[in-house]
Parts: sequence; structure tokens; C-alpha cells
Amino acid sequence: MAQIGVGCVAAAKLAAEMVNEGRHQVARRAKLNLILSDVQSDTTVTRTETDRLITGNKLSAIHGCFASALTLIASEVAERAKCR
Repeated sequence: MAQIGVGCVAAAKLAAEMVNEGRHQVARRAKLNLILSDVQSDTTVTRTETDRLITGNKLSAIHGCFASALTLIASEVAERAKCR
């Protein structure tokens, strides 16, 4: 799944750049700061990394994993942490 992940990261970086440069209508005061993590297609790593990202950062949003099984795990962790 690494090849798909590379494309997803490139798209996220481009989108953040467009927003931060004002090329997209989002709150002008807000700047996007991407925090990337590789869950290695592993359910245990997904759970651990999601928890680490939530507890170690003041997050405004979380973007799911590519694989739905991993996204389900990440969303459960986020829901328990009341991170929406």
C-alpha cells in the first residue's frame, strides 16, 4: 500500500499548500500544518500511531487511512479520545 500512500501524501501536501497560499477559500487566518504518519498497514501500529498523534498534538482534524479496515481502527481511537 506504500505506493498509494505516496500519492496520498503528495495530494495532501498540495492541498495544504494551496490553502496556506490562499488559493482556496478557507478561513484566511488558519494555516494547515500536516502531521504525517505511516501505519505500515498494521492494525496495532494504526491504533498506537492514532493515539500518539491525538495525545501529542492539538489536532483540528484527522484524515483517515487508505484502507477501510485501518480507518475503522483509527476512527475508534479518535472517538474514544473525543477527537472529531
